[in-house]
Amino acid sequence: MSVVASIARGQTAMTQQQYLQSMANICGDSLPASATHADLIAWARSKGMNPAEGWNLRTNLTKEVMAQTLVQLLNLSPGKSDADAVRVLERAGVIIPTTDGNVTAQNFKRVI
Repeated sequence: MSVVASIARGQTAMTQQQYLQSMANICGDSLPASATHADLIAWARSKGMNPAEGWNLRTNLTKEVMAQTLVQLLNLSPGKSDADAVRVLERAGVIIPTTDGNVTAQNFKRVI
């Protein structure tokens, strides 16, 4: 069962850990189930994914962290006047929905 599918009914907020595990799978990288937080963070950084406030894998995934890291992963340019990653994605047609301020598995699947 995938990490996303294992999150109860998709309404529970994803953690940053679950997000990185899912993104590694989507990117085609095989991380062992025993991957530590350090392993996940090292993988993310190797892909250029490094949110402004750093990684805290036990916290819920916010729209801002998901947007920042997707912009980094996809190497999208913020343009001259707009460094807001959420707006960069919105201009590209990517809207990140949230539930109670957090990204749920269901929200994640809508984006991906």
